[in-house]
Amino acid sequence: MAAKFLVVANWKANKTLFAAEEWCRAFSTHPLPGGVEIVLAAPYPLLRPLARETRDLKLPLVLGAQDISAFGPGPYTGEVTGEMLSELGVKYVLVGHSERRKLLGETTADVAKKTARARDAGIIPIICARNLSDIPNFSNLPKPSCVMYEPEEAISTNGSYRPELPENINRVLESWQAKLSAGTKFLYGGSLSPDFKFQTLNFQLISGLVVGHASLDPGSFFAIIEGCLPSAS
Repeated sequence: MAAKFLVVANWKANKTLFAAEEWCRAFSTHPLPGGVEIVLAAPYPLLRPLARETRDLKLPLVLGAQDISAFGPGPYTGEVTGEMLSELGVKYVLVGHSERRKLLGETTADVAKKTARARDAGIIPIICARNLSDIPNFSNLPKPSCVMYEPEEAISTNGSYRPELPENINRVLESWQAKLSAGTKFLYGGSLSPDFKFQTLNFQLISGLVVGHASLDPGSFFAIIEGCLPSAS
């Protein structure tokens, strides 16, 4: 069976509980296609309510987290461990997002620890990278491994979309493919909106997308899913 194309909604620090439930109800009105695995990467407090809401609405969505602690259980105030996330039903976690590197000083060494914690908890890490040096031990990544390419110049701010040119995305990921472990899955995550020219991406190489600001609106997020599906199927 062919692997499903992965589309991740990264809500970042957005949405109250009411807004999240409203998003799910609006999204449930769209006829979801097959061949796509849709992930909601939501803030920690929303994960349990989203599990309930998506189950009640029979939405074929899986949960993702936006970060994970580099520590296990113990005296680490404010940290959320892999064990906690796994118990909530989280399947994927973003690790080393550019915003955390820039605003919170997260290093590649931190990313390595968090990646290991995710795997120990049975959660698939999506390692976010602007270049190969952002990926710990990139030449020997264990399976399954997902790497999200997010060129810094293409990161959107409050809906100001500056996507990388598709031919540049293809070229960068082709060069990464030659240096990363075989079987690594590549995702793209820079300034995606419904207007992006998805058909020009190399879907023999790209296994998924991570959508930021545009995922906050269920209609826009669904349009992105529709836009990439013909090339991904």
